[in-house]
Amino acid sequence: TFRPDRMLTRGEFAALMCSLLGLSEQAANRFGDLPADMWYTPYILSCVNAGILGGTDVGAEPESPVTREQAAVILARALAIDGKAGKTSFKDNGEISWWAVHDVKAIADRGIVAGMGDGTFAPRTPLTRAQAVTMLSAAVSAYSNKQNDTLEAKPEGITLVAAPGVTVVGEAADVLVAPGASYREVMLQD
Repeated sequence: TFRPDRMLTRGEFAALMCSLLGLSEQAANRFGDLPADMWYTPYILSCVNAGILGGTDVGAEPESPVTREQAAVILARALAIDGKAGKTSFKDNGEISWWAVHDVKAIADRGIVAGMGDGTFAPRTPLTRAQAVTMLSAAVSAYSNKQNDTLEAKPEGITLVAAPGVTVVGEAADVLVAPGASYREVMLQD
């Protein structure tokens, strides 16, 4: 089962980001709440190493739900999405943490997140599996994690390459070469 309404933990979201980007290099474990023998530890440490995940004032909190504002920050960092400073258009803009508002605005301005349907973002609400998949689908328009693949880019969204030897063809708005490409050759054609 997929369980679309089930909330994602920070550890699960880190695993999703590692799978998407092909992350494997790990940072040293500096978190007191991150046991070496847990399934999520390598994923958290790989995201920390890549600079897309930091701890909270409590620690890594791998089994805590990832909030919508935390997910926005992680996704913006993971996909190199930056935007203009300022307020979001969400009714609850004032409830978004100071450290997240720039990234929430950036992904909202790109159409990656539209809010909760009532004009709010609900920054501290846990992210569900369905919401995570919706955000990724809105962000990434073309994707390959298959070595030596040919990938047809789309004129909108992010074309994400997460394997070596991929040839990107067509018109792309943005191309992101992820660590899964192993810093090897990626071809951009036409």
